[in-house]
Amino acid sequence: GRPRMATLRVLVALQLWVDALRTARAAGEELYSQNAICRQHNCVNPLLPGLNDLPKLEQIVWQCTTHKAVSPYLDFCGDAVMYDPALPSPNSSSQAVGAIVKAQDEAATTMYFYHLSGLGYEAWDHERPSADSDECVRSVWRMVCFTYFPKAQAGCRPGHATPYLRPCSSACEQYLAGCAVECCDESASCVFQHSAGGGSQLETGYVQSPGPSARCTGSGAPRAAGRPSPLSLLLPLAGGLLLALPPLGGRGGR
Repeated sequence: GRPRMATLRVLVALQLWVDALRTARAAGEELYSQNAICRQHNCVNPLLPGLNDLPKLEQIVWQCTTHKAVSPYLDFCGDAVMYDPALPSPNSSSQAVGAIVKAQDEAATTMYFYHLSGLGYEAWDHERPSADSDECVRSVWRMVCFTYFPKAQAGCRPGHATPYLRPCSSACEQYLAGCAVECCDESASCVFQHSAGGGSQLETGYVQSPGPSARCTGSGAPRAAGRPSPLSLLLPLAGGLLLALPPLGGRGGR
């Protein structure tokens, strides 16, 4: 009857879809994370925060600046950009540094909210990522700030041109770990090369280097928000030990 015919059509369509996937794999085409059959956990599209903007950012002319020059204007990325960054070259000599920094800060903020929403977060509940207790949230924040505020090339003087330095792979790896990203098609990687656009384009990932590095943008291993540094824990202990020591010359001046 009709129910059996409808079921048969669904099975045929499913088989054709599976065959198409097998054909694509055999042809050497990459199976990306938008394939619903391969989505496991936080395997969203784009897989990594700001990934799709990397080629566009590399086409921009960048100029070196200093942390001191940009820090008064940093807002969202203020606690992430602790290095001398590069900024897009101004459209005119009258364009103020503050306006350029604000535009980059807003681009990072937009991508942060966009990606968190894709992960299923209520982004408005995480407006202060630098102080957030969720490592996934903090790792997204770091990645977008490293993406839109690339590090200036070592030795570059303010106002001089510098290449765009992509984020270090360590920042990407911290994101994959912090958000527990898993994709069954093995697309969850940081250093890669993919053919796109029918083979006419080459998509590349992040720079294979731990941060901080002169080759890429990034920082060292993150410290959990609100957790005191080891030095701050040792200082009171050292002070207590000093107080417990007898005065020089022996007790009571004997």
